[in-house]
Amino acid sequence: MQATLLNPLLRPEPTLEQKIGQMLFLGFRGKVLTPESQIIQDIQQYNVGGAFLFAHNAQSPAQLKTLTNMLQQAAQTPLLIATDQEGGKVSRLGSPFGIATNFSAQFLGTQEPHVTWDQAKNFGHSLQAVGINQNLAPVVDLNLNPRNPIIGGIERSFSADPGLVVTRALAFIRAHRQANVVCTLKHFPGHGSSQADTHLGFVDVSESWQPSELDPYRELLKAGECDVVMTAHIFNSKLDDKLPATLSQPIITGLLREQLGYGGLVISDDMQMK
Repeated sequence: MQATLLNPLLRPEPTLEQKIGQMLFLGFRGKVLTPESQIIQDIQQYNVGGAFLFAHNAQSPAQLKTLTNMLQQAAQTPLLIATDQEGGKVSRLGSPFGIATNFSAQFLGTQEPHVTWDQAKNFGHSLQAVGINQNLAPVVDLNLNPRNPIIGGIERSFSADPGLVVTRALAFIRAHRQANVVCTLKHFPGHGSSQADTHLGFVDVSESWQPSELDPYRELLKAGECDVVMTAHIFNSKLDDKLPATLSQPIITGLLREQLGYGGLVISDDMQMK
């Protein structure tokens, strides 16, 4: 039994149901878990691949470490446990969790790359300390519409300049990797030009989207610094005239995988967005 657990070559082939379970990434309510908690039962029954934590799951470092330990102990396969710790307004953990600074991406874009590195290193080690191994950041959307209510309007983009976005994203990602926390590039194929918020309804970027919005993905892939890509729920008829990006074979398979050559993990933005 011990040899089977230690040697993946000796483990049985996962069933179709187990493989499907690994594709599920679930959020849940509450700060305390018990064996009867729904998320624990789902992980055990369905071989769930990941769990997402919001601020409503976090009270203190000790509490959060206990919670993530219980999630991992319930799993047959080690979980990805993720949160949004971008900096600025999209930050799930605050100073009680060791977060020293909380600069927005827009501010970091005006500073030297080492400022991004310093903050990201702090984020990475703070996340790792409480059992979080994936950050749903950095945002690599270009700030093409400063009044964009969900990106530029709340300072989530480093810059409108693809080169500057790449340098800050590289600093962010490499600092997290030192803490063994993987990062997530978002929102593919680009949310920076939108005039509306996909949390609130249908968003069409067909007329505003620019090919330069792919540049950060292209350059970060070349650098070998792309752990995970998150899709946007935007609709772009120039790329797919039927479906939004999250559901689009031409965008995810055709553009991201075949044209850009990305072979790694792709995850959806929140499926409870409107």
